Amino acid sequence: ELERPHQVALIKWVRSVKQTYPVLKLLYAVPNGGDRNLRVARKLKAEGVLAGVADLCLPAARRGYHGLYLEMKSEEGVATKEQKEFLRGVSDEGYCAVIAQGVDEAKATLAWYLGITDHEPPSVIKTNLICQSHTSGKQRERRKKKR
Repeated sequence: ELERPHQVALIKWVRSVKQTYPVLKLLYAVPNGGDRNLRVARKLKAEGVLAGVADLCLPAARRGYHGLYLEMKSEEGVATKEQKEFLRGVSDEGYCAVIAQGVDEAKATLAWYLGITDHEPPSVIKTNLICQSHTSGKQRERRKKKR
């Protein structure tokens, strides 16, 4: 719940700028978390809900990536093992995968990803280090060539 206000603020910002950056109309939330009763949880799991899936997805190819997966955290928040595994997996498949600590990091990530700014934010660099620490040298080389 600590990340919720950050994600809500980000979506509010996205809605305010999506006329200028229409690709942001494709940004969507993955309602994967939250407290649910056991019956509903079993039903969702049977339907394919997967622990660790990132909070937001932007299915738009930019900067040599297929799309962007964004995991929202509060400034003090820490990604779970499942979230890190998911981000590594999509990173290995050519997606930009980022853990954003707060709304400002998330905005900076979107601005960089869309090409609004060329300054790669620390959240992207930090997440790349998390993802690269568990990938093979071949996978890292493939990712470097795409940039």
